[in-house]
Amino acid sequence: MTTEQAMVMIYHFFGSPAADQSVLNRYEDGNQVSAWAKDAVAWTIANQVFQPNGAISPQEPITVEKLAACLGQIAVAC
Repeated sequence: MTTEQAMVMIYHFFGSPAADQSVLNRYEDGNQVSAWAKDAVAWTIANQVFQPNGAISPQEPITVEKLAACLGQIAVAC
């Protein structure tokens, strides 16, 4: 599963709320996020569910550490 695929799943869990895609411009690889995942990745970053360190790496497999951090953020939010 790629990073952007994981963010789409999380985004749908929260009901696919409105997202400002301009947050992707803060990252060197923000333009590499697939069109179908832009809202999801932007929303998870803007709501601090996903906190990339300089790069989103949307096409890379999500690491266990990244996924665990996201799930931890969700647990805090819920």
